[in-house]
Amino acid sequence: MPPLVAALGAVGIGAAWRLAWTPAATRFGGTIRVGRPDDYQVGESRHWADGQFHLVRVPDGFLALYERCPHLGCPIPPPRDGVFECRCHFSRFALSGERLTGPAERPMDVFPVGLSGESLVVRTGLAAVRQRDAYDPGQALKP
Repeated sequence: MPPLVAALGAVGIGAAWRLAWTPAATRFGGTIRVGRPDDYQVGESRHWADGQFHLVRVPDGFLALYERCPHLGCPIPPPRDGVFECRCHFSRFALSGERLTGPAERPMDVFPVGLSGESLVVRTGLAAVRQRDAYDPGQALKP
């Protein structure tokens, strides 16, 4: 077997092994610990790529916004100047996920956020996605 083929095969096996043995609690489809409430300032957003969400702290509390645009599912990068913008069709959203401009017709979807002891936890996965018609302060977890 040529050395290059053997090396590529070893890399592929290693990647598959890591993916198979990565605990579900650290990737999409599991419950992910994201720190303590005190770790975040109001107006702050952190992207959790493995969980496919942005955790934001708005004045009302914490929201875990699904990183997919509700228009056609394009990935939404971290906010710039306090605004999320889908790069595919340029829908814009406030830090709370509220729709500012279209073509998206509704706010960004959210995942449930809770507390486990002193840690914030986010339940991820397609079954956990919650669609919204509008932002309501009751959707945010109060610290």
